[in-house]
Amino acid sequence: MSHKMFWAGNAPYWCRATVYAAAIAVLAVPTQFAQAQTDATGGNTRLPVFTPATSVSSTPPGPIVRNPASDANLLYYAAQGDVAKFQAFLQRGGSVQEARRKDGKTVLILAANRGSLPIVEIALKENADVNAADTIGMNALMLASRAGSVEIVSRLIESGASVENRNVNGMTALMLAIQAQKPDVVNILLEKSANPNTKDNWGNTPLMLAAGGEAGIVQSLLKAGADVNTRNSIGKTALGLSVAKKNEAVAAQLRTAGGFE
Repeated sequence: MSHKMFWAGNAPYWCRATVYAAAIAVLAVPTQFAQAQTDATGGNTRLPVFTPATSVSSTPPGPIVRNPASDANLLYYAAQGDVAKFQAFLQRGGSVQEARRKDGKTVLILAANRGSLPIVEIALKENADVNAADTIGMNALMLASRAGSVEIVSRLIESGASVENRNVNGMTALMLAIQAQKPDVVNILLEKSANPNTKDNWGNTPLMLAAGGEAGIVQSLLKAGADVNTRNSIGKTALGLSVAKKNEAVAAQLRTAGGFE
């Protein structure tokens, strides 16, 4: 029997197979995390075009070495709320402080938006910038407030998150919580001295944003000192807006508080 090695092209068959497998492995490594499209009031978000690593080998021994290639997976699994895979890529050199998507979202922002308290805790322990904002000015506190994540809101404020930061529309976390009808979060933010008389880019106050919603939120704002007769950029008061929205309960509250149209 001949013991000649079988050649394919200009290289041994076993060698070409090894090179081919290596090439496939390289192509499988994620290199980009495409920009997500999000509006400033937290509307529709298109999922990024990204293929994450779906399996992770055991944690490598020795000290953690910074590896920017792990950042995309770190961001992806923060957005998914997958604690195990998030921790795995943190161990593989991903950086909570440096990882950032093209839309400006950080690990902390994505975890807060997802409502993942465990990943929020890990990110804070890794010294994440608690006030970092994306390209439309949305930060972790704003997204957690809009989602009604009471524990995350409290934890972020404890860690130094400002309750007065604004997005590109001039809206604060309090305003976003009111829009989303999250009374528990509204109360927390007011207890932490969120301004009940702040205005967005159109002159709307938190009370105006609450005019079409729950009476409980309106009561909390009035108790916190909201000015009932402030007018927005088109001359509307909170009472005028509640009447226009046919919210009789809130309109009655505002009249009792001395409001006028």
